[in-house]
Amino acid sequence: SWTDEMKQKENEAKYRKPEVECLDSENHAPIRGANASVLSHQNGFDKKKSTDRKRVIPRDYREWDKFDVEKECAKIDEGKQKISSNTISNDGISGIGKGIDTTGMTDQEKMVLADREKDKGNEAFRAGDHKEAVLYYTRSISVIPNVTAFNNRAQAEIKLQNWKKALNDVEKVLELEPGNLKAHLRRATVHKHSANYQAATDDLKRVLQAEPDNPIAKNLLQEVEQKLKDSQPIGKMKKKGKRMLIKEIEGSDDEKEGTFTNENKATSNPKMAFYLSN
Repeated sequence: SWTDEMKQKENEAKYRKPEVECLDSENHAPIRGANASVLSHQNGFDKKKSTDRKRVIPRDYREWDKFDVEKECAKIDEGKQKISSNTISNDGISGIGKGIDTTGMTDQEKMVLADREKDKGNEAFRAGDHKEAVLYYTRSISVIPNVTAFNNRAQAEIKLQNWKKALNDVEKVLELEPGNLKAHLRRATVHKHSANYQAATDDLKRVLQAEPDNPIAKNLLQEVEQKLKDSQPIGKMKKKGKRMLIKEIEGSDDEKEGTFTNENKATSNPKMAFYLSN
């Protein structure tokens, strides 16, 4: 009958699978011709994004100062970084040269290369491998001599107790950028270890004049001033020697009496008193 026929059609429609399936998984194949162009465009966009992500964009020189060597030193001293430099092997850098040939490079390429070598130096410094840090800072300087690389290399040389090399680096920094406070602070450290305490004091006072609350400069100045006091026993001995000489002169009763008698005689005579007053 017509009623049975309609029920049968409704049942067929209810249990029939949809003609279009949702792409809810990567395993589902797309409808032919439907989203192929969209997916292809997305894939191309993703590839472009990944390519752009890998591309190195040159950075401004002001960004080079973001790595703070003092803070890294503080972290190491506090035990936050427990990697010992004695456990790190330098075999991997033995074949790396200290200089880089930049012939044919553009200024932009040089900036990218110098920045990359400097970053390698920063990573080595964080790991406590100061020799490797010096190497990469040197390579960065060979591409573009810059204040940050000289300053950071000076700190690495200080860690290695290469005082003369560290002093040369901070002097170069102050030549390129007079008044650089980090350079004055590091030069003060070098002067302290070289027993040049007065020069260290001068550098530290200059830092504190610009940054009165600088904790490193304040602590270092206290140490240097104490060492400056302790290094002056010879001057104190000389002063004591003078006092002994005065005591010997005052200890002669005959001289005192003679002087007193002569002065009385002289002052009692009006003519002699005139000469003494003059």
